[in-house]
Amino acid sequence: MSIHRILLPSLLVAALCSSCGPDRDGAPRPSPWQTYFRAGEEALQQGNYPQAQQQFEAARGELADAADPRLVPTLQRLAGLHALQGRLAPAESLYTAAIGLAQRVLPPLSSELIQLQTQAAAFYLDERKYAQAESLYTEALSRQEQLVDPRTPQLAAILDHLADLYRAQGRQALADSLDKRAMGCKLGAQAYEYYLQGSYAQAETFYRRALGVQEKALGDHPDLARTCRELGMLYQAIGDLPQAEAMYRRAIAIAERTLGDHPELARTLDNLALLLKKSKRDAEAQAAEDRARQIRHANEPSTSSPSQESR
Repeated sequence: MSIHRILLPSLLVAALCSSCGPDRDGAPRPSPWQTYFRAGEEALQQGNYPQAQQQFEAARGELADAADPRLVPTLQRLAGLHALQGRLAPAESLYTAAIGLAQRVLPPLSSELIQLQTQAAAFYLDERKYAQAESLYTEALSRQEQLVDPRTPQLAAILDHLADLYRAQGRQALADSLDKRAMGCKLGAQAYEYYLQGSYAQAETFYRRALGVQEKALGDHPDLARTCRELGMLYQAIGDLPQAEAMYRRAIAIAERTLGDHPELARTLDNLALLLKKSKRDAEAQAAEDRARQIRHANEPSTSSPSQESR
């Protein structure tokens, strides 16, 4: 296992490390857990594994509550350290404990839980325990896909890792399919960056490339619906309303077939409603808004985080 796999960025660690009160001169006062954890991180980055393990074990000893969220990154680091040093049984036990705790104390769609499952899956992949690796990768992928905006490098990374797993098992067709989906995600993410920068010509080029990959490799798929929606946003931004409307309606049709009444469909309906208002088609706009509202309402009881407004 390479060291980058146990140094995944963690918003949880950052939040927990900034929760201590000030000391006498007003400067942040680290807790004992924070002091030991940071020392462990420094030793780990320097490749001093025995020292890193000693510091993380000390950090673990500061946590008396078995449900303390700080145990999640602590156990995760210890698991990775044992794996790096070839101590596979304790590494597996610690990953199991970390995931079990994370599932109890963290939000189900938290990036920390997704990262932890991905890291543990990589451990199992390295050990050729393919069933365990596949279970964790697919669960992490499912969580990532449920995020309001799943277009992050993490999504493509999970797809790449899962493709590696299938290749290792000789399941080449599945691996090729995931490779193509990952490529579409990467192209779409790059296109969206250009869109945010106002570089619309470059954005259109990358969206069209993503569209071509997804049409050929995926057919009707939520990824394709998202690309169509964002391409519609691009055309609306440059004033090409007929093209924008065509893309929105295609995105809606695909989402209806693949997602049903999902928040992604509501966002596209909102986009279409704004376009229709600009075209003075108020009755159609109202119908789209009403349907989007109904979909959001239907999803409220099972939504784990507040809805995000359409971009």
